[in-house]
Amino acid sequence: MTKRDHLKRLDAAVYRGLAVVHWTMTVRDRRTGWLNSCMYYRFRELLTHSQFRYAIACPIFCMLPDHIHLIWMGILEAADQKLAMRHLRTRFNDSLSRIGYELQDQPSTMCWKRMNVRRMR
Repeated sequence: MTKRDHLKRLDAAVYRGLAVVHWTMTVRDRRTGWLNSCMYYRFRELLTHSQFRYAIACPIFCMLPDHIHLIWMGILEAADQKLAMRHLRTRFNDSLSRIGYELQDQPSTMCWKRMNVRRMR
């Protein structure tokens, strides 16, 4: 398959700081068969590393046979979810490629809201 059209990204600032974002990572061609206990634990390990490195929290994620949903929350003003997702996708794609799978070129995202700490105080 050739290069596909992608969803337009929001402004980079929307993914920084105390943002709450829903991310979806889809396996290329919606293939199934990759999800087993080994890949689940590998994904959790990579996710944890990305969370600490980029100051995000992932209160929930759902792994389905052909895609993954994640809710990410920035926990510091220095948080950068786009960089965190690039980090996670690169490393998870390395793991998937070892068993003959790969992720689609980009995750689809939807920014739920931009939190403003000053309003919360």
